[in-house]
Amino acid sequence: EFAETYQFIQKLGFNQLHVFPYSMREGTVASKMENQIDPKIKSSRVDALLALSNQLWDAYCKSHNGQKVDVLVEQFKEEYNIGHTSNYLEVKIKSKTPLIGEIVNTEYKYWLNRDKTKKVRRCLKKIDIISKELI
Repeated sequence: EFAETYQFIQKLGFNQLHVFPYSMREGTVASKMENQIDPKIKSSRVDALLALSNQLWDAYCKSHNGQKVDVLVEQFKEEYNIGHTSNYLEVKIKSKTPLIGEIVNTEYKYWLNRDKTKKVRRCLKKIDIISKELI
């Protein structure tokens, strides 16, 4: 089933995924089901889906390279105004002047900014630890 799901996601061509592994909760109907997936298998599947999400996002970003975009500037860091387009592309605009809250029209330049797998894995582990503490 996992391989089918993976191939289905590839075929549809989403631009990114939100991945959350099932965590068993005592007292739920699902916790009593047979054939629970081994945690190591779950973890490797999460890693595979996060890697796929990174690939999909990378392709999505590359497909917009060179296009004119409107960017809502959200922050100013180290001589860069940083914001997002209406279709979620993160854009950095070099400038000495902060433009927070402004909409700036600029050319989107592709840059690899999506290897968040480790960060996401840390968050998922924290969520799993917290959920186990609540049981």
